[in-house]
Amino acid sequence: MDSGRNYLGYVDGMRALAVLLVLCFHLNTSWCAGGYIGVDIFFVISGFLITRLIVDELKSTGRFDIRNFYYRRIKRLFPALFAVLIFTLGLGILFFAPSQLRALGRATAAAALSFSNILFWRESGYFNATASSKPLLHTWSLGVEEQFYLIWPLILWFMMRQSYARRLPFVIALCGLVSLAGNFYLQKNYMSALYFLMPFRIFEFCIGALIVWFIRYRLKDIVLYDVLFLTGLGCIVFAASTFTKNTLFPSYNALIPTLGAALILWSGRDTRLHAVLNNRGMIRLGLISYSLYLVHWPLIVFYSNYVAHDVGTTSERILLAGAMICLALLLYHGIEQPFRNYRAQNPIQQRQFLQRWICGGGVLAVIGGLLFFSQGMPWRVPYLSGPQFSPQEMAKDFHKAHFGGQGYPYPFGWTYSTDEKNPDIVLLGDSHAQMLQKGLANEIGESLHKSIYMAGSSCLILPGLSRTTPGDDWDTICPHVLKQALAQLNKKPDSVLIVSHYWLYQLLQARDMAEHQIWHFNLDTMQPSTFDPLWRKLTELRQQIGNHRMILIGDVPGAGLKDPYACLTRPTWSRSHCLHHLKPTNQTVRRTQYFNQLLADYAQRMPNTYFLDPFPVFCKQQKCEIMSKTGELFYSDDNHLSETGSRYLIAKLKTKLATWID
Repeated sequence: MDSGRNYLGYVDGMRALAVLLVLCFHLNTSWCAGGYIGVDIFFVISGFLITRLIVDELKSTGRFDIRNFYYRRIKRLFPALFAVLIFTLGLGILFFAPSQLRALGRATAAAALSFSNILFWRESGYFNATASSKPLLHTWSLGVEEQFYLIWPLILWFMMRQSYARRLPFVIALCGLVSLAGNFYLQKNYMSALYFLMPFRIFEFCIGALIVWFIRYRLKDIVLYDVLFLTGLGCIVFAASTFTKNTLFPSYNALIPTLGAALILWSGRDTRLHAVLNNRGMIRLGLISYSLYLVHWPLIVFYSNYVAHDVGTTSERILLAGAMICLALLLYHGIEQPFRNYRAQNPIQQRQFLQRWICGGGVLAVIGGLLFFSQGMPWRVPYLSGPQFSPQEMAKDFHKAHFGGQGYPYPFGWTYSTDEKNPDIVLLGDSHAQMLQKGLANEIGESLHKSIYMAGSSCLILPGLSRTTPGDDWDTICPHVLKQALAQLNKKPDSVLIVSHYWLYQLLQARDMAEHQIWHFNLDTMQPSTFDPLWRKLTELRQQIGNHRMILIGDVPGAGLKDPYACLTRPTWSRSHCLHHLKPTNQTVRRTQYFNQLLADYAQRMPNTYFLDPFPVFCKQQKCEIMSKTGELFYSDDNHLSETGSRYLIAKLKTKLATWID
């Protein structure tokens, strides 16, 4: 702890609050669904502290020692980070499948070179299905900070050097406004870029930086400091407890926690409520917050991968929280603190220190690259028969390589064509329609010479519906897909509409645009009446297509794991738990069966409407298969059919399909 006169204890308390929010979010606590805002609080704190440090140095000495600045930053960040990277690589070699280890090697190189945020942006996105298998995902925020450290000192130095010190707050405010404006302008279609890339996060650092000037002006009444402090704390609590993964973020919503953090920075020194953050427990937690942040996510990922399920019970949360704190204390006292206390005796030692750690980052990047180009060391995996388990295949992202819709057009295009003007079949839906393309092309297109047109998007494509999640202009996309599908359907009087969705998932994301309300379904207490809004929308679609036949396809049982292929291709010593979970849960089986039966009942009530149930194809007497007799996986992830699964399903349903489409 810095005991100097410039030390602000409540700032360490803010760090503690920020890291606690992140931990609670990643431990899946229901009351902290917006805990990811802890990262934004860190950004505000960094903007404040770095700007304060540089401005004070420039004012007191008239110069800025940029080498000393980066020397201190590297001492602060690199030793603990590199230790965690090495530790994570070791665990990855022991427990990860080749495809996962290959991805970890690439992420290690990116983290060591401070551009992991760019890597994860390109992989997109923070909340995608594979995020929980990326132990270095959390280093994206370090990439943002380190990139900020590259440009911010130069901006401040230039402004002060040119005697623009008085204008500096206005320049900082302008930078923040430009960054925020970029969020507003791009928020409909580029949410992943806004989340991960530094230019769109600059406004959060700028908010913290401006407090350097606000804090110098003393308010006359101490009550005002109390009000500011409580307001700031209230903003953070509100955001952490009400924001979810579906909240538009960062954009304007990020202003709530970041302005809240700024108010605490402004008032924390003078408020009578300072003990909330400026107490021994919070300060000690704040001091280890960086180490705690570094170790927490790899620990969660490796634990979840080993036990083959997400963290979900209170006992798991307590166990992991205790392990995180123990590891953080070891990292802090063993590596972070000793290196922070290191003092170079002269400029030569300082330069040598910088060179060694920069070279160390290069070495780690090379090691990560070697893991990537070695295809994830497939020799660690015992021999498995079948073409899907060759060393070359094991290094691939199985879902991307073997998804049932791989190589076929999406969202629009011809799955199979004998006549590119008049389709015999229009396939409508989300990725659960897309995954049927391999089977339909082989078994219906080629075999029966039927033209098949695909129209899809990641929403429940029914009249008047949109999707609640941020990231795309769903209010435009979803109706447009339906319009295109109907236009293709109406080109031929006897064409057939096949509708397939991930029904039980999309129902939870749907929004009725006419009634301006989100659909709310309790899937734990399903009754036939629960789905009345869905039946109304399906009936509306039924009316819109006139005499055309409509075939509804139900949900598939699923594989039980997010990455079944990775489970099968892990080293022998780390497979036992996941193999036990390599099947859909009893709850999933019951829920899927029940919903599919309701969908079948609906189809029976409606004219020219038919239903196909995938469940009996994959399940016999409550036992569901995930692999063919030749050892090929039916699923490319937990819920999407692979090419093998797509062909198998359509082949089994071909007789019924042929009857309805002729």
